[in-house]
Amino acid sequence: MQSPDLLFNEIKNGSREAFERLFREYYAPLVRFVFWQTGQRETAEDIVAAFFAKLWQKRALLDPVQVPGAYLYSAVKNAVIDYRRALQNKLNAIEPDDRSAAAVTAPVGETVENKELMELLERATETLPLKRKLIFRLVKEEGLQCSEVAQMLS
Repeated sequence: MQSPDLLFNEIKNGSREAFERLFREYYAPLVRFVFWQTGQRETAEDIVAAFFAKLWQKRALLDPVQVPGAYLYSAVKNAVIDYRRALQNKLNAIEPDDRSAAAVTAPVGETVENKELMELLERATETLPLKRKLIFRLVKEEGLQCSEVAQMLS
C-alpha cells in the first residue's frame, strides 16, 4: 500500500481507485473488529459499510492521515458507540409492555456461555489504559502482528 498521507490525499481529491484500495485493505478487518463488539455479523457489515459510504461522501473534508489503521479503527469504534446509543434510544422508546415481546422475538445470536465470556473479556479489556486496549484489540481481535501494530501506532 502506498504512503498513507498520499492515499488519503488522493481520496480527498476524488480518486475512486485510492478509495477502493483503502476499502479492500480494511473492510474485512474492520468488520471483524465491529463483530467482536456487537456479536452480530450483519450489524458489523452494515456499520462498516455505512462508515465507508460516509467517508466517501465527506471525502472533501478529509484531513491528512498518517496512520490510517488507527484513524479507521477509531472512527469505526465511534460508529459502534453511535449505533448502540441509537439502539438504546429505540429500546427506551418502546412501551414497557412491548419490551417483553421485543425480547422474546429478538434473535438469540450467541450461546449464553459465549456471551458471558465476551462480557468478561470486554470488562477486563475496558480496565486497560486506552493505548493498551487498542493494542490488545488490534493484536488479539484483528490478528495483526506486534510489529504491524507498533508501526501503526508509531
